[in-house]
Amino acid sequence: MFARAGYRVIAYSRRGHHNSTPPEPGNPGVGAADLGALVDHLGLRWFHLLGAALGGFYATDYALPHPRRLLSLVVVSSYLGISDPEHLRVTALLRPPGFGDLPHDSREPSPFYCAANEAGTAAWKGISARSPAGRSRARGCPHRSTGPGRRRCPCAP
Repeated sequence: MFARAGYRVIAYSRRGHHNSTPPEPGNPGVGAADLGALVDHLGLRWFHLLGAALGGFYATDYALPHPRRLLSLVVVSSYLGISDPEHLRVTALLRPPGFGDLPHDSREPSPFYCAANEAGTAAWKGISARSPAGRSRARGCPHRSTGPGRRRCPCAP
């Protein structure tokens, strides 16, 4: 869609995901720093930045110290670690009881997406299974994803 509209689209995988180099043990890197290194390597002076899900964290972390480099910032499907009690109370109303206990595959891609795009859902499940969290789930890890800035799952490799 963006490319058809005339934009040059660049996408990359976080460390350890899809075909990217895994992080060094004990040094997972910082997503915003990795994004900055890519932007500098490509010589981008100004650009639009879109971050989805965890990428929203990285995009925001990059945007805060570099506002003059961005033409726009779009964050989708990300809570950005918001901890305001009222926000948390209201967003909890959006999820049915037990939502957090559902399998990862039932929480991430929406039911609508899964029904409308079977091939995309299968590809997402394959990518998810190859991720560090997916490998932990495959080994029977009982812990939920802990997210950025939170404690690391004891089952994670």
